[in-house]
Amino acid sequence: MNTDTSIDAFQDLQDLAAAPPVTDATDATDVSLTNDAFLTAIFGSNFEEAKPLVCSLAGDPSNASWPARAWPCDTSDAALNWYALPSLFTPNEAGRYKAQKSLAGLVLCAMLDDVGTKVPLDRLSACPPSWRIETSPGNFQVGYIFSEPVDAKQADMLKAALIESGLCDKGASGGSARWMRLPVAINGKPKYGSPAFQCKLVVWQPAFRYSVEQIVERLELAPPQEAVKPSRKAAAIDRQSQDNIYTPRPAENAVLTALKARGIYKQPLGSGKHDITPPESE
Repeated sequence: MNTDTSIDAFQDLQDLAAAPPVTDATDATDVSLTNDAFLTAIFGSNFEEAKPLVCSLAGDPSNASWPARAWPCDTSDAALNWYALPSLFTPNEAGRYKAQKSLAGLVLCAMLDDVGTKVPLDRLSACPPSWRIETSPGNFQVGYIFSEPVDAKQADMLKAALIESGLCDKGASGGSARWMRLPVAINGKPKYGSPAFQCKLVVWQPAFRYSVEQIVERLELAPPQEAVKPSRKAAAIDRQSQDNIYTPRPAENAVLTALKARGIYKQPLGSGKHDITPPESE
């Protein structure tokens, strides 16, 4: 993949990142923005081989196939379900763009699903999102634009940490090849009535950009990690000294580990606070 093109496109957004953020809109007010403008703020506009991918579906998207298209393309039809992926993708050997993880390159944002219904909105107050889209009544997808692109492994590890902390629906796993809704679109699932529910961009703050480390710190996530044995280098850097014996530092506070083992830990609340079920008195 031509990473220079991806990074150059990201650098084109420096003026936008330096601008003051748009004021948070209320849930009852749409932020007027086209899908193309939304995508440009995240991905830039100069691409060579690696490009963002979008998908549009009519009616109920539940059992449809999801044909990916390279963007820029026409995304103006507000009567369709519109989606985008968070990464730049290279074409396969046949020259076709596919929504396959193996073709994903740099990742430019992260999306959280089911905020407002399964995840309290105020749980994200320590790390204000770059955007929030109401995708069904009272239910939101929330996004964070990265201050610098990350690779697929970093994005997947961050997404796993967000899910583990209860900040995203478990069904929305994967940080590099997970479809996210665009603001000018419908949610065509029949359970939301007819005419179809119209998605609403209610928060748009593209100047709010974060590194993976900042998101982890502000949302008090467990350190993102692979399910593999730490390397010798990592263990040597992250260690504690006691009686001249070096041992790896635990990834999680021992007290939280004990609370989880007893089944009374619920979720982190931010600012060093945690929600637990009070143990029954004996």
